[in-house]
Amino acid sequence: MDFLSTMMLVLIALLISLSLPRIYADWLSLQNHFVEGEVEQLRALLSLKKLGMQRHFGLAVLAIVMAKVIEGSSLAEGAPQLSQITAVYACISLMLASVESLFAQKITAQLSTVQETEDRY
Repeated sequence: MDFLSTMMLVLIALLISLSLPRIYADWLSLQNHFVEGEVEQLRALLSLKKLGMQRHFGLAVLAIVMAKVIEGSSLAEGAPQLSQITAVYACISLMLASVESLFAQKITAQLSTVQETEDRY
């Protein structure tokens, strides 16, 4: 395996190893804020999740474009697996974007539940 492909695999490993614990910590934070009824904290977490979703989606689109450029360039001859590894990165980034999107929907649902509860009292 060539140097660029190895570096891309390291980048994928870093993306996963940093994103998954952060998502889990945010999930625990969501549960805590929901139980305590902290609306402002839920709103801040929602904006953070929307930003994360946009970031992952943007990076996935950039990786897809980069994979296509690599495929059609002379770099593909020197690093034949780089295009496929970049496409794997794009898929993982899209999966993380969808997880962030589902998380944002969950926060929105719980935020509306908290606000309905506050409106009753």
